[in-house]
Amino acid sequence: DLAALIRAGELALPYVHLDCEFRAPMRHGDELRLAISCEKIGTTSFTMAIEFFRAAESCAKVRQTHVAITCATRTKTELPAAIRAALTSFTDCPV
Repeated sequence: DLAALIRAGELALPYVHLDCEFRAPMRHGDELRLAISCEKIGTTSFTMAIEFFRAAESCAKVRQTHVAITCATRTKTELPAAIRAALTSFTDCPV
């Protein structure tokens, strides 16, 4: 339970890298569809890709890399097994 880990102050998943490519304007009220995938799962980090579509038009693509840290020491830590397992549902790549 990621929310429980974060509330307990044991684990955080801050961004360490973020790329955004805007391809077409998006306006308030637009209906958007998101395609979400996990591109890479490492020992301590993972990278997600999110693409925003309006109808069939790709409006934006975001790539975000998170690292797992222990809140008490602010040092990298291994991704918990439950998080790794949840991320694999968003990827076809081997872990």
